[in-house]
Amino acid sequence: MTAKKITEGEKAPEQQDIGPEPRVAFFSGNDEREDAVSGQIIIVCRQPGLRRAGIEHPAVAVYASEAFTSEQVRRLKAEPLLEVLGVL
Repeated sequence: MTAKKITEGEKAPEQQDIGPEPRVAFFSGNDEREDAVSGQIIIVCRQPGLRRAGIEHPAVAVYASEAFTSEQVRRLKAEPLLEVLGVL
């Protein structure tokens, strides 16, 4: 596999605008599917039912990036029972 050369004025793949196509899909044991698109936040909770940032967290959830303030995101990231992931 060879790398594609980026010409002047062309964005590298990681810099290209990503549309609202799902970037991640989660499937639960009961065949429910939840998609995440660019700009959203995924929170994985190691102790479902844990309350942080004013909400009760399920095992996995997808939120709009506007759902939390920057301070709330900082505190969520500091919580050892939560894994906070941003979708590119």
